[in-house]
Amino acid sequence: MTCAVLDDASEMALGAAQVRGTGTCGEQIGDNRNDYTTVASVLDIESIRRGLDLEDPSLIGFSYGTFIAQTYVTLFPDDVRGAVFDGAYPIEQSGWGTDIPTNITTVLELRCARTTACPDGAAALAESIRSIADTLATTPIDLPGVNQSLTEGGFANLVQFAAQKSDMPTFVETMSAAARGDLRALQGLATATLARPPVDPTINSPALYSAIACNDYVTQFDFDDDLETRRWDFEHRLDELPDDEFDLFSKAGWIASGWEEGDICLAWPAPDIAPELRIPRDVERPSVPVLVVNGDIDTQTPLSGARRVAATFPNSVLLTVPNAGHVALPVSQCAARIEFAFLADSVLPDGGSCLDQPVPE
Repeated sequence: MTCAVLDDASEMALGAAQVRGTGTCGEQIGDNRNDYTTVASVLDIESIRRGLDLEDPSLIGFSYGTFIAQTYVTLFPDDVRGAVFDGAYPIEQSGWGTDIPTNITTVLELRCARTTACPDGAAALAESIRSIADTLATTPIDLPGVNQSLTEGGFANLVQFAAQKSDMPTFVETMSAAARGDLRALQGLATATLARPPVDPTINSPALYSAIACNDYVTQFDFDDDLETRRWDFEHRLDELPDDEFDLFSKAGWIASGWEEGDICLAWPAPDIAPELRIPRDVERPSVPVLVVNGDIDTQTPLSGARRVAATFPNSVLLTVPNAGHVALPVSQCAARIEFAFLADSVLPDGGSCLDQPVPE
């Protein structure tokens, strides 16, 4: 599935540009957009499995794949031997994505405590980030090589990824220098973050991502309303949140950061999804053995969300992996060993099995 407005973009669209682009994408896809839901994918997979007369599966999902796996287990509990959710994304959401920005400070504290990269401590680093965000909220800075300025929203997006993935000494120095007024390193990092390589929609489809986000995720507005009413309702609900709801960033700054839990679907055409293709929310989850795995420096699907996912499945264990970011299996031999063993025998491990085996930074 494709839509030219997103496939052909050479830069990451944030804020109002993302809202417009996502809405146009929905129009370009046409009515077929209503067929692209997580439940539809699960039904397709199960239909293929039954058609080939394959044995009951053990599931493994990463990131959004955990959303699919949770849905699969819920719809077909008698046909699944066990499931691994690595980098768990909760089905039950708030629509604001609050876990993500509030978790950034926790991740910075952990990384500072485990390295010598923060000579002034994690609190000083957080204060530098907050200072930069406050400045960019009123005075965006020019960026060489891209056709947009660095706003607070773009900065929030940058920090969210860099907090877990960047070389920590370089990240700390970049933030400290920018807070002092030396923006060169920050401009370089922002330019690299916002520039987008050509999209291969057969591998990573922005159109499919938009359809899933707007068809399946929770929104803070009603799709039955027109755009003006949706926007008013969304902004009214946002205004009611505490000023510090998104920790280091302002409310407007975080909403403009580009995450699917926010306003990106405001202009998406009203979904007309068949009831049987809707996400099963607010239902009792089955007692299928479930292993939830999460890195403790994951800023994309925070550990707090993994705890919530584990709590909804009555026969589950949460395996916490120190120093692992988003999706632990590729970077942790301990996580990989335990996940593969569980897929083979569906026997749940001790949730503390990897705590003494941190991943080297």
